[in-house]
Amino acid sequence: SVVCAIPARNLAPTLTVSGEETIQNLLGSMACGSCVIVSVGFKSKSMKRKETKSRLKGFGHLVPGKEGDAALGIIWHSSVFRERYGGSDPEQERFTVMMGGSRLNEVLMMSEEKLRLLARETIYKHLDILAPYDAEINVSKTIDSIAHYRIGHAQTILELRERIPECVQLAGASYDGVSVHDCVTSGKLAADRIATLFDCNPSNQ
Repeated sequence: SVVCAIPARNLAPTLTVSGEETIQNLLGSMACGSCVIVSVGFKSKSMKRKETKSRLKGFGHLVPGKEGDAALGIIWHSSVFRERYGGSDPEQERFTVMMGGSRLNEVLMMSEEKLRLLARETIYKHLDILAPYDAEINVSKTIDSIAHYRIGHAQTILELRERIPECVQLAGASYDGVSVHDCVTSGKLAADRIATLFDCNPSNQ
């Protein structure tokens, strides 16, 4: 048995099973978007705020599409992981700015210099924090990285699982939910289905 956890569009051309054309069409019909991830880090003592000196408390925030903003959201890493995170200095402020998506693909064409500047401007606009010019900034463009579920997605997945042989189980963000816990649950259910197929007791695995 095989658990396929790669994105649907990447899986489509690899299948060589009965009825593969229909299966490939179903997999290929699943939409996905690309985005730019900009990680920003700098020493707390260099942080400048106009109105308050208090630290942010929370995971981050999302930006509604109606705002017309290039940003999809910002993760406040230094708030979530106050202690040493990935070897970083606990006195460092760290943010991840997510930009683009299906609503603004133009950001993928921007230069890294422009994206660094846009990330600093976004943090300042949304959080009232001005990252210094010597901040550590890393830019990553992730292509087709966000699964977009269209109307009828559940029916598409149901049909896929009916057509694909039982020995092939689908798992991951393309199928059963895009969050981390959705993906973990998807993998667990795929393993349970395989265990059932081999007449094992999933609860004992």
